[in-house]
Amino acid sequence: MDLLSESKIDFMKYRKLFVWVSVALLTVSLVAVFASGSLNLGIDFVGGTQLTIKFQDEPDVDELRRIVTVAGFPDAPIQRFGADDANEVIIKTPTGGESQEGSQALVIGALDGAFNGGNAGRFDLNQKGADALAGFLFDRDPEGLRAGGDETARSRYEEVAAGVAAIRRADGLVSGWGAVEGIEEMASATLAALKEGASVGHFAVLGAENVGPQIGAELRRKGILAILLSLLGMLAYIWMRFELRF
Repeated sequence: MDLLSESKIDFMKYRKLFVWVSVALLTVSLVAVFASGSLNLGIDFVGGTQLTIKFQDEPDVDELRRIVTVAGFPDAPIQRFGADDANEVIIKTPTGGESQEGSQALVIGALDGAFNGGNAGRFDLNQKGADALAGFLFDRDPEGLRAGGDETARSRYEEVAAGVAAIRRADGLVSGWGAVEGIEEMASATLAALKEGASVGHFAVLGAENVGPQIGAELRRKGILAILLSLLGMLAYIWMRFELRF
């Protein structure tokens, strides 16, 4: 059954109306995009540092903004990330001038002073990697394994460090000494050495991205060029496939 066999819809009758509707919508869109004076571009295009940070407790975004402002980044966007109980935030900071150096150290230093001030100078299990932890334990040798050879001691402490790293991968951070005590490879002497010389920080960096301003500018130019070439390609196809007036 063909319901549309006799239908005659004059689409071209209202072409001028819809041309003006399209122009009006396009104008409103352009005003909405550029009214703020600048586009909210990601660090891939403007350069900067993006940090994904997980906290032990629910973060106060206003307090984080104050800390980052004191560190020298008053306009850094800060937003919650993931589930509400994940306690994760994303902090984006720009690079200064033509410098290719990211701002990760400045931001982490400011957060350390605010949240881990009482543990300054101690080895942080939530910020140091497995290799650094293995070296930390190897230097202190709480189990006295180096007497039997450095390789034996290093292998043993690397197993302990791998256990701590596994907790961080699973949970995002080490929540407390209770989590460390449950590691199968953890001896009581090693745990005592960690409690004496290390600390469990209040936050961990889950991800860090850094893009220099020169690279960002190059990506921006290439992105604009790709869009323009795509539009020209579509126009050329329509011109060849249909009629010139389209």
